[in-house]
Amino acid sequence: PRPLRGLAYRTFARAVGANLAETELALDQYPTLGDFFARKLRDGARVVDPAPDAVISPCDGVLAARGTALEGAMVQAKGRDYLLHELVADADLAEALTGGAYATIYLSPRDYHRVHAPVAGKIVRYDYLPGALWPVNQWATARREGLLARNERCVIHLEADGLGPVAVVMVGAL
Repeated sequence: PRPLRGLAYRTFARAVGANLAETELALDQYPTLGDFFARKLRDGARVVDPAPDAVISPCDGVLAARGTALEGAMVQAKGRDYLLHELVADADLAEALTGGAYATIYLSPRDYHRVHAPVAGKIVRYDYLPGALWPVNQWATARREGLLARNERCVIHLEADGLGPVAVVMVGAL
């Protein structure tokens, strides 16, 4: 009920550590917890580097892994190695990305859950890949082989100005 939303969302935010100073709307204006979870930020909450060649984090979260996709496109993520072609489910894209940089960013319930383009460019395709919804926290990834490539995910193919192909892989989880 609307009269309880503010209290409920404030309690949730306190429990997970979400920053309520960044919300676009008053708490009672989010019709569901899902809407609050995927909330927009208020104007000015984030400063984005305006340089056309800037590379930004596409989302809030904790940097869990980073590196270069090398030798058969092995990607270190969540303390596990992943074959890039299994993660993106596209051998041609995996080959094009081999030798490029990657970052794995873990979004916890406290984080703003919207994703943005990390570089200037154009979305040329996206692929929805059904799968499980295992948690992707450190405990779960240490116990499930290939978890990120087994979970439901969306692979967004970008053609980045001056960089070539870029992929943003959003992995679903509970």
